[in-house]
Amino acid sequence: MADTRTERQLSEVSEERKIISDEQMLALQKWLVDGSGRIKLIASGVPFFPDFKTKNTDKWNGFLHQRTVLLDFIAEQQISPVIFLSGDVHCSMTAELRCPQQPNFKIISVISSAFFWPYPHNQGSSFQLEGILESNSERTYEVIHGGPVHSTDNFTRVTIDPTSLKAEVFSRTGELCGTKIHSF
Repeated sequence: MADTRTERQLSEVSEERKIISDEQMLALQKWLVDGSGRIKLIASGVPFFPDFKTKNTDKWNGFLHQRTVLLDFIAEQQISPVIFLSGDVHCSMTAELRCPQQPNFKIISVISSAFFWPYPHNQGSSFQLEGILESNSERTYEVIHGGPVHSTDNFTRVTIDPTSLKAEVFSRTGELCGTKIHSF
């Protein structure tokens, strides 16, 4: 579980902005390479990706240097599969992140809505669901298989087996709204 709220350090200089402390980043990296061979689930209060189409400095893309450090670390260490679980954007969706330079690289993002949000929910048109993810890396990271975006009060059930992740989105009354499967 990443603490992406209380350890933030804001700065006008991109490399100095931090969504997590250096200590938390090192602990996360150490855990990612623990040698267990297990699927790595990272819970983050705010989405790692996909990004909003408009600039949003509250999410991981507002801390581009640290997001790139983490992406490059996962790529360099060939850690797979990695799954980010998050919320905070008042809708539900999944997406994959690939790196054309490294065919075995894959990160899956699962974002779940709140059960109840009394204001308008974000729509799919608010997000970059396909295309190049902003980073300052020499590698290219590409968002693929984004969406659909469920813009209602709902919750997501995630089922993981050794070969895939299944995300099922349910309305707050329990009706199935959609299912998406991502293979590892």
